[in-house]
Amino acid sequence: MPTPQGENTVLPGLLDFIHRNFNRNLTVEEVASTAHLSKTYIGEFFRGKTGVTLVKYINTLRIEKARSLLLTKEPQKSIAEIADACGFYDVSYFTRVFREKTGFSPTRYRTISANNFPNNP
Repeated sequence: MPTPQGENTVLPGLLDFIHRNFNRNLTVEEVASTAHLSKTYIGEFFRGKTGVTLVKYINTLRIEKARSLLLTKEPQKSIAEIADACGFYDVSYFTRVFREKTGFSPTRYRTISANNFPNNP
C-alpha cells in the first residue's frame, strides 16, 4: 500500500518545529497544524514514527534544557524561572516531571551537581 504523498517529509519538519519551540507553551493543536494533521491524529502519528508520545518527547527536551540551566553558574535563577524558561508554566508539574526523569527534585539536582562538579561551565 503506498504511503500518502509527503508523509516522509512530515516528521523532519515536525521535529524541527518542536526543537525550535519546545521552550514555550506548545499546544497539540499548534503542533498538529504545523504538520498539517488533525489534533486527534497527531499523537498516533508521532508515536508511530518515533516510538514515544508527543508529550513525553517534548518533556524530555524541556528536562534536558532544565538540567543544563541547573548546572550553570546562575544560582540566582529560581526553580520557577528555570521551569518557565523550559516551557513549563506550572512549577509543581515541572518538579514532578523532572523527578520522574532524573530521580531528584530540581533543587536537589542543583545541590548535588554543584557539590560534585564545582567547576561546571
